[in-house]
Amino acid sequence: MNLVGEEESGAQLFTADRVQAALAFEAEKQAKIEAEKAQRVAKKVVAEENKQKKRQEAEERALRRQVEREAKAALKAQKEAEKEARKLQ
Repeated sequence: MNLVGEEESGAQLFTADRVQAALAFEAEKQAKIEAEKAQRVAKKVVAEENKQKKRQEAEERALRRQVEREAKAALKAQKEAEKEARKLQ
């Protein structure tokens, strides 16, 4: 492969047009590489955001379950206290 990404055998002559084409080819190649890097970084950022969101939702569910358990236990204790109070009367 030559400087502009074409198959070529034999001596390579570099005219001004060929040099410009080679520079443009290299710039395009670099732009493609940078775009791929940016996509990978963006994908990682999105994955991390999703991971954080799931972790936060799990923490919220756990907190909600804990509050429900505590409320249920408090209600049970109150009913038990009322039952004991009725027995004493």
